[in-house]
Amino acid sequence: MFSILALELDGPIIRAAVLKQTVRGIRVIECLESSRPSEGESLTAEELEMLISRIDKCPRSLVVVTPQVEMVEITMEAKRVEKMKPYQIREAVRWEAEPYSTLPAAECLSGFEIGHLMEKNETGVWVTMLPQEDYQELKRVTAEAGLRLKRVYPPDLCFSEAAAHWNTELEQIAVNIGHESIRFALMLNGESIAYRMVPAGIEAIQGYLDGDRVDKNMVDAVRDVLAAWDGRHKVIVTSGCGALDRMVNGFFRREFGVKGEPLHIPAEISENAAVFANAVGAGLRELYFGTSWKTPGITDAADLAKLIRESIHIYPLVAAAVVIAFFFGHYFWINHQINVVEQETIVLTRQRDHLKTLDEEQKKLEKERNLLSTKFDFLTNDADAALNEKQILFNTLGACAPWDLQLKEVKSAQVDTKGKKTKGAAATASNLWDISGTSGSTASIHNYVAAIHKKDWCESIQLVSIKLSSSKTRTDEEIEPSSSYDFILKLKVKNS
Repeated sequence: MFSILALELDGPIIRAAVLKQTVRGIRVIECLESSRPSEGESLTAEELEMLISRIDKCPRSLVVVTPQVEMVEITMEAKRVEKMKPYQIREAVRWEAEPYSTLPAAECLSGFEIGHLMEKNETGVWVTMLPQEDYQELKRVTAEAGLRLKRVYPPDLCFSEAAAHWNTELEQIAVNIGHESIRFALMLNGESIAYRMVPAGIEAIQGYLDGDRVDKNMVDAVRDVLAAWDGRHKVIVTSGCGALDRMVNGFFRREFGVKGEPLHIPAEISENAAVFANAVGAGLRELYFGTSWKTPGITDAADLAKLIRESIHIYPLVAAAVVIAFFFGHYFWINHQINVVEQETIVLTRQRDHLKTLDEEQKKLEKERNLLSTKFDFLTNDADAALNEKQILFNTLGACAPWDLQLKEVKSAQVDTKGKKTKGAAATASNLWDISGTSGSTASIHNYVAAIHKKDWCESIQLVSIKLSSSKTRTDEEIEPSSSYDFILKLKVKNS
């Protein structure tokens, strides 16, 4: 998650707070303060390096709170403000605030925060200003310490933000008691609607209580602020270095009749987190989502909307570049997809060829297995017995034939499942035989049938048909006509 280092410069003291954005919200994970070598001198890189060395895993992003940032309030037409971009408002208020500021607008960087709506359709605007030279010097020093300066805030807009974040009172007065000033913020429904500053800090209060220095102007100024805001009937939330001082709290109770309660900031390390309200408030503004929280911060970063507007002439080139990049990207993507498909095709083709090879090898092995199975059955199960029986049958059929009888064909008869003679896909009976031949006389046919019927293996033999046929026989001298008988026998062999 995001984290930020926030620094506050308060006279002889420098304070630091580390805030971190988590899924449960913003947490204050580190608070510490250190005395400055010389009050009033510019911040040095050595001071920063010594300070951040005491912080474990110190963030590199930095915001700074310093009274050097001057804040004044002006009024502007509400409709005009609504139509302006943030960078336009920043530029406009810088010049409109110059009559009320001690700083020259031409030499300053500015920020702003839109306030509440006033009468006559006007709105209040708080303008923050810091000399550009001071900002650049602070940016250079922080860069030497390895930090990246984001923004510089005034104290007025920071302690009040911490009070609004951790105190839910509808009406309250946030008071920040520093070393050099006392700052007030009138808050309604979590928003600041007015700010005041008294140029006397905790040292002036302690001097007043001790009787060493009596500053009636300071007391009168505080009394006027609290009276104008009806402080007796509102919750007073104190922060800063005087928030935890009992004498300071007694001073407000005794002199002005108000009771101040220290702002409770839940920090993981420090129990006196109210002292760090300014630093914590600046960190909150930087971690909040939305640009409106950050507009009071002083920065020299160019506004994105302004850059876009000033660079509008390059929009056509950018659009053309985007279109060209899109089509080139699409072209290269399609080429990549084609290459991927080709590679996958090669791989799938190789796999297909490999599967074909394996299928052919499987068929070849299947044939070899069937052949080996047949050979095995032949050797172990007397598979040649049927062949021997056929051989005996054929030999006997030939031996029984008279001299004038000639066998033409001996084949197994085909029968269907009901025992009838069929053709084609019908089953072949191993004990039924069709015998066809020719003989010179019918007597030879009858003698042949009688001879076969006497065999032990013959169950029955039937003369199916006999037909007389004529032919011519060539002799040495002439061609003489002759006659013969074609016959068909049906033989049934006993089952062995």
